[in-house]
Amino acid sequence: MIFNKSFLKVFSVCLFFAFYFWLFVKLSKEYVKEIAYEIKYINLPLKRTFYKKPEGRLFIRQRSTGYILLINRMLRRNVLQIDVSKVINTDGKKAFWMPEEHIQTLSEKIGRQLIMNITPNIIWLPLSDMVSKTVRVKPDIDFEYKEEFRKKAINIKPEMIRFVGYTKVLDTLDQVFT
Repeated sequence: MIFNKSFLKVFSVCLFFAFYFWLFVKLSKEYVKEIAYEIKYINLPLKRTFYKKPEGRLFIRQRSTGYILLINRMLRRNVLQIDVSKVINTDGKKAFWMPEEHIQTLSEKIGRQLIMNITPNIIWLPLSDMVSKTVRVKPDIDFEYKEEFRKKAINIKPEMIRFVGYTKVLDTLDQVFT
């Protein structure tokens, strides 16, 4: 059976509209989806630093229509900026952040979607006080002069180096070898 051009045009238009209405119906339904968000920590408290990398992902189970999920997937990067100075809780010396306490803020950041669950429910922030330490530079050289040459003092520049970091690492530094 040979199809003429007008039949193929009509079939193509009908197929396009069928696909469009099918997509419209599918995207208008509500879906529950768990999406992984990368966490970027900003505004650390003054003179504090992370002594190891904190948790880098947050899994949020959210309910939304297919349209919003599709738009968020195509247009937004899944990165949440967390202002550490505003959300930090301390338990003695340990600092932590509980995402469940900040559902409203998180919902605004991800596009006003209904948040059903957040994993992990507590994120430990390995913060340490920043300190500075000055250590001596020690050259790692070994040589001898010939008899006819005078010995002169060897000058090393810089004589001292200042390091800034957290206490656990800086306590191990006594001198720096070249």
